[in-house]
Amino acid sequence: MLQRFRSLFFHEPGAPGMRFSTVQEWRENVFYAIFVVTLILGAVALLVSAFYAVRHGDWLNLAVFCGVYVLALIFTFTARVPFRIRVTGWLAIFYLLGLVTFLSLGPVGSFRIWWFSLAVIAGLLLGLHEGIAAVVVNAASLTLLGYLAAVGHVSWSSDAFAPETWAITGVTFVFLNAVAVVSVALLIRGIEHLFVTATRHAEALRASHRRLETEVMERKKAEEEMERALELEKRFKADAAHFFLNPIAIAKGYMDLAMERMSQPGRRRLSAARAAIRRVESVIKNIVEKGEICE
Repeated sequence: MLQRFRSLFFHEPGAPGMRFSTVQEWRENVFYAIFVVTLILGAVALLVSAFYAVRHGDWLNLAVFCGVYVLALIFTFTARVPFRIRVTGWLAIFYLLGLVTFLSLGPVGSFRIWWFSLAVIAGLLLGLHEGIAAVVVNAASLTLLGYLAAVGHVSWSSDAFAPETWAITGVTFVFLNAVAVVSVALLIRGIEHLFVTATRHAEALRASHRRLETEVMERKKAEEEMERALELEKRFKADAAHFFLNPIAIAKGYMDLAMERMSQPGRRRLSAARAAIRRVESVIKNIVEKGEICE
């Protein structure tokens, strides 16, 4: 977990700690970064709230605050819980905190910030459809709370609720929330598309590299076989020259000596035999020098 946290905040882009194999892995690291920071800062707020609750004997709120913080710890650090459930749990915490803020402080509270963040985080970590669903939940909640406040079911110590102002600010809030969510979700979808495309291209490059390696190995093997064949050919030519041409040269020499001592009819017969030997010699020389069987 700490490694993920350091990789997002302390590593340069492109560093080994910043390399993610999937968009889902990137989302999980962003999840850790967002909510670890939230837990760190939330611990300070919890201590202040706990001190206030103990001082005033508000044990119920103290129990609620501590329970919410424990749930946040579970959703953040329990890796066995599926990712979407952990994100949904955190979004529910954001929604409840916004609702409690509204019921406690009224329209002047920071509940809109909680709900705005809820929808943006949903679009960032879960996707476009989930982000739009969060915006719809926000709009429905604003409508219902506005109605309850207008009919007097919800009230505060200060008269801070004005239906017209509530309607205008509510519509503006939903509009800006939807714009932010759609922008973030489409950005993430575009990044995911680019990542998938890059992954496919990388896989294609790896496949091409493997094919090239195979072709290089096959070519190297063919070259080695060719070298062996040339070596065998060279050895064959050398053996042919040694075992055929040398005896032929010796035979020609003895025939020349014999022709000097023979009569004319014998010379003619021996000359015909010597011509046949020269033909054999010519064929062997063509085999050795040209690799052709011809005279």
